[in-house]
Amino acid sequence: MEMKVLFLTNIPVPYRIDFFNEFGKFVDLTVVFDRRNADDREDSWLKEQCINFKGYFLDSYKVGMDNGISLRIFTWLNKRWDYIIVGTHTSYNSLLAMMYMKLRGIKYILNCDGGIFYKNESSVKKLLKKFFVSSAEYYLSTGKHTNNWLKCYGGKKNRIYNYQLASFYSDYISEELDVIKKDKLFIKRELSVYEQQIILSVGRFIQEKGFDVLIEAAKFFDKKNVGIYIIGGDFPLEYWYEIIETNDIKNLHFIPFQCTKNLKKWFVIADIFVLPTRNDSWGLVVNEAMAHGLPVITTDRCNAGLELIENYKNGFIVPVDDNNKLSEKINLLLENEMLRKQQGLNNLKKIKNYTIEKMAERHFEILNIIQNR
Repeated sequence: MEMKVLFLTNIPVPYRIDFFNEFGKFVDLTVVFDRRNADDREDSWLKEQCINFKGYFLDSYKVGMDNGISLRIFTWLNKRWDYIIVGTHTSYNSLLAMMYMKLRGIKYILNCDGGIFYKNESSVKKLLKKFFVSSAEYYLSTGKHTNNWLKCYGGKKNRIYNYQLASFYSDYISEELDVIKKDKLFIKRELSVYEQQIILSVGRFIQEKGFDVLIEAAKFFDKKNVGIYIIGGDFPLEYWYEIIETNDIKNLHFIPFQCTKNLKKWFVIADIFVLPTRNDSWGLVVNEAMAHGLPVITTDRCNAGLELIENYKNGFIVPVDDNNKLSEKINLLLENEMLRKQQGLNNLKKIKNYTIEKMAERHFEILNIIQNR
């Protein structure tokens, strides 16, 4: 008899839909979303996407920019389930659900894609996190750094199970580095890119992504024929232009958000991928860069980097907000083609375990382990 699983999450982002469809091959899966991620998104859209699972919107009352509340969440919790997985610890509906399940003695699994420690966290926030985290029966974690975050807030060490967080299927990963680069010159012409070497960074145009640090680092690059392409928004922050002008930085380009098909072209022409983030609970663009055989440089505030990147082996981890260290590692890779190639090959090998298929299989395996405890 199939396990009946309820999965609570926030919005129907594409990689999550893919995961739910894959996970639904193993269990009888129902997914309840807090809200639509677009005002015009209808239930009919969701039904078209739900191939192997049943999906529902809560129609939450909007609170702030990114959150919502719906008392209908309690209706779902009172149905019969073999397992309830809470897919986010930041949603108000999830907090309501965890509070309710704690009071009613309903067991649940907390899924944590990553956790960031804050130096100046208030004692009230820490107590609240401890309450909700410690109330879970089991935990799904993306790796040792998230494990430490969970344990810090009351997670039980012997009840934490790790899985591979992924955003693409196995066929997204290129098999060989030469295959990735074979059309590089043609695609460069198509994209009107003329520099010899390309540094790529991808993310929303917000302060937290640390793009100003990459811009500052550019003044230390040894090579002149280097293009820096930052992709992810329509309106770069005003002070970024001030940094560019003050330091007379050349060959730096801001590119609007790109669909998956177009973004893949940018990964193909790049030589180095940089994510100078100040705060990323994971950072799936790191996975995507690895899948294209790129060496990756990111910060010690990026969980994907902390879990996947080893210094010199497949990239570098640099201190957050340190443009000197960032420029040092970028220059090292710009000047050493063999090191770039070896790091790229190592990334192709490593990321093969981080696919939607592997992620779904691991979730099912964990539920079986829990069932037999």
